[in-house]
Amino acid sequence: MIGSFLSNCWAAVIAFTIYFLMTFQSVENPTSIIIHSFIVAVIVFLLTYVVRFIIAFVMYTPSDEESTDQETMIQSDGEVEEQHSLKENTSSTLSENQAEELAKAVKTMMSNDE
Repeated sequence: MIGSFLSNCWAAVIAFTIYFLMTFQSVENPTSIIIHSFIVAVIVFLLTYVVRFIIAFVMYTPSDEESTDQETMIQSDGEVEEQHSLKENTSSTLSENQAEELAKAVKTMMSNDE
């Protein structure tokens, strides 16, 4: 997750302070103001966990394009290996065919010289 326990504490302190200062001049009983301020602080403390989780989820989850790019790269790596093995097989086959053709050409050239 992004942040730490300390960021939750700071959010709770800030929420407590804002709520306390907004209701300080009201007609309410000071005890109820403090109790409500603590309740707001606890709620904000817990909501900060949710917000931190959502931020971490958005930042670290790859988008669809990135995931398809990674899948394409994995598939292309496999295709490159297959093509490389096919080239090795065909190159050995081609070299045998080329050798036979070269031998035939040399034989015809030698028979033409005589």
